[in-house]
Amino acid sequence: MPRKIREPALLELKLLLPQYVTDMANASQPISMANIIHQVKIQCRRRQLEVPEDFQFSNGWLTKFMRRYGFKSRRIHGESGEVEVNADNIQDKFNAVKAKISEFPPERIYNINETGFFYKQVEESLRIKLAEKRHCY
Repeated sequence: MPRKIREPALLELKLLLPQYVTDMANASQPISMANIIHQVKIQCRRRQLEVPEDFQFSNGWLTKFMRRYGFKSRRIHGESGEVEVNADNIQDKFNAVKAKISEFPPERIYNINETGFFYKQVEESLRIKLAEKRHCY
């Protein structure tokens, strides 16, 4: 089956999207597959590009895109880096939290950990890592 010839809009996206992913990777920003697809749609609207209606931003498309430009996905987990600690500031914040908590009866106070606190965070957080072998684009 012959391959379809894609419209110029897709060719322009092929130039824009790798730069976006590279910028995010260089800034050590987490990015999900949904974010990449969302960025494609934003760029299409911003540049008034007409993408063929039959074109779908599927997982297969994204996988091929990442392979083509040498991007690799890494799941982010755990803690990294050091936290800058200022003892005076921490004590002030702790006292402010204690004062706020004292306004509530004990049965209304719950203890949550960071897992519960960040339950709405992007499910598939990925860090895009540039491969050793870079492709020109």
